[in-house]
Amino acid sequence: MDDCTRYASAFERDKFDEALLPDLEGSTLQTLGLQEGDVIRILEPISQKHPKDTSKARNDAISEQMRKDEELARELQARENGAKSRSSTTSPAPNLFVGGPNGEGAPLWSPNHRLRR
Repeated sequence: MDDCTRYASAFERDKFDEALLPDLEGSTLQTLGLQEGDVIRILEPISQKHPKDTSKARNDAISEQMRKDEELARELQARENGAKSRSSTTSPAPNLFVGGPNGEGAPLWSPNHRLRR
């Protein structure tokens, strides 16, 4: 079996199609059994047809999305903190540490004692 037939079989077996080509790396091709020279010959036309997008526009878009995400996170945190402060002023938490011996703040219940009233 010649190299082309073997490589085609490997691509078909692993269900590689054109959509995956931009993400294809040399190590992946070597895992599929391609020889080093063939890896280079295959990656060159792929990189020409599907250049990696490292443009300034892409970097700016990523930065803008990160800024929006941070803004949303701050807004959600502020809402959460506001809800916590409102709930603590409207309904106080029950005092679980009253009524101990001599009013010393021991809990009303413990595994070794009965509930005191």
